[in-house]
Amino acid sequence: RNHDELTLEKVSEEERDYMVAEYVKDPRMRRHMGIGRRLAPLLDGDRRLAELLNALLFSLPGSPFIYYGDELLMGDNVYLGDRDSVRTPMPWSPDRNGGFSRADFAQLYLPPLMDPVYGFGAVNVEAEQRNPSSFLHWMRSMLQTRKQFPVFGTGTFDVVACGNPSVLAYVRSPEASDAATTEARPARTRLRRNAGVERAAGNPVLCVHNLSRFAQPADLDLTEWAGRTPVELLGRVRFPVIATQTYSVTLGPYGFYWFELVLRPEVHGEPGPADAARADGGAVAAAPADPGPTRVPDGVEPASQSPPGGEAPS
Repeated sequence: RNHDELTLEKVSEEERDYMVAEYVKDPRMRRHMGIGRRLAPLLDGDRRLAELLNALLFSLPGSPFIYYGDELLMGDNVYLGDRDSVRTPMPWSPDRNGGFSRADFAQLYLPPLMDPVYGFGAVNVEAEQRNPSSFLHWMRSMLQTRKQFPVFGTGTFDVVACGNPSVLAYVRSPEASDAATTEARPARTRLRRNAGVERAAGNPVLCVHNLSRFAQPADLDLTEWAGRTPVELLGRVRFPVIATQTYSVTLGPYGFYWFELVLRPEVHGEPGPADAARADGGAVAAAPADPGPTRVPDGVEPASQSPPGGEAPS
């Protein structure tokens, strides 16, 4: 963003014309050299696409910037002049003026959003805090995950070769590759920050993003990280070990994966009984199977279940 609009100043004329034709459906949405819209209405309310774009924002090099209200998928009002279309009051609750102010509506500098899709009655902080599957909680989870891996902020950036043009994959690594490794991979693009400076220890993180609205396969060249096990960051799920061949993954529409590439996946998660037994050098004893009820042959009187010398307790 540049001030409040999504700036198109740094793209080519051809790219600018394409984005204006695609996203500026009304001339009132144009602001200076950019687009005066918020993320949610710009994407027609598609949450999957909003999650994908935020995943890119959080995993690419640089410091992510979140405009207020975008963590709620807040809307805008293109009928307000200049940059005021995205400067409407923050919707804190479904109460009067969206909980932003108790003043009379006519005294507000800008009116709160009141349309049925993005109005404060439908989109507000209070409602999203109560909903564990809301976009607000998803954003908090993503930010917490990002903070656990400093490589997102300070690591190197390697684009991974992939035969599918709809899939963007790259590795954020805390280790600076030497010149020989870089020359051996001419097809990849490297962006190194603070070259020559020793970085904190840690595992590389593989980021794979599907930019298509359809499910896509991806064959990734991960030979440099052969022998490592991808562990998905959000669910801590282990994927198959990377071999010397291309690594195949399938992504849903606008789907993405963040993988930590670990050398010893057993350190992640709690070890089970089998893991504990292997650590002690022993075997795991199987629990005896339940034999179930004994079948009595026809014509044979079943044995009494009463205690010896007495009647069965009532």
